[in-house]
Amino acid sequence: MNIATKIIPAPKLSDQVLKDMCDYRLGRLRKSMAEKNVSLSILVSHVSMRYAIDFDEFQIFQSHIPTCYLFVPAEGPLVMHGATRRNFPNVSEYRRPYFISPFDSGFDLKNSVKIFSDEVDSFMEEYGHNNSIAIERITPLATQSLQNLGYKISDAECLLEKAKMIKCGTEIECIKHTIAITEYGMKLMQENTLEGLTERQLWSILHQVNIANNGSWIEGHMLSSGPRTNPWLQEASERVIETGDMVALDTDLIGPRGYMADISRSW
Repeated sequence: MNIATKIIPAPKLSDQVLKDMCDYRLGRLRKSMAEKNVSLSILVSHVSMRYAIDFDEFQIFQSHIPTCYLFVPAEGPLVMHGATRRNFPNVSEYRRPYFISPFDSGFDLKNSVKIFSDEVDSFMEEYGHNNSIAIERITPLATQSLQNLGYKISDAECLLEKAKMIKCGTEIECIKHTIAITEYGMKLMQENTLEGLTERQLWSILHQVNIANNGSWIEGHMLSSGPRTNPWLQEASERVIETGDMVALDTDLIGPRGYMADISRSW
């Protein structure tokens, strides 16, 4: 299977326009924090850090091994821990991370969590206006440690989801670009739906188009054919597509700049 993938033209966004978008998103997050009177958000999710500072390093790795984390105070400097790059928008300081996962710290996390909590405590002494900290899903030992220091802990993911509800114009352009890439990928898939191809071979075309166009990843492998189209929600298999088969899919595609196109199609 030899598929020629073209590049879908991206919107022409100047450095200033991209900076304005990042400023807008950070402003939305801080507005969400202010509404809940939160002094500090500690972000661990690669999706959340993408929204806050356009973080794009080892995203799938970060999703299950939290090597990096970000301090976002309601007022004061953003501090990034663990990043390789040193030019993320609106980040004032880069520090080494205090690892809080078994992958990096071993099975006894007590000492690592204490060091992590002490750093949070030091940061809050300088920039916190109350004892309220929002933190994303992380080892419960970190949450317990911060609570033992007298902090009120809430879920930062809720703040992020509230912030992301309203998009600026540039974000809409980025979403349109991801949709255009996804539609092109589906067009190639339909044109190459041939007898003898496996479901996974057909599904791989969408991955190729996404990666070639600076996309990120796809959330699942939701494609089925023939008798596997019912019940729905089945992922692609090694089944060989036959003449006359129906093909059904859902894209769940994370494209350039982290924006998603969730489109269902069948043919």
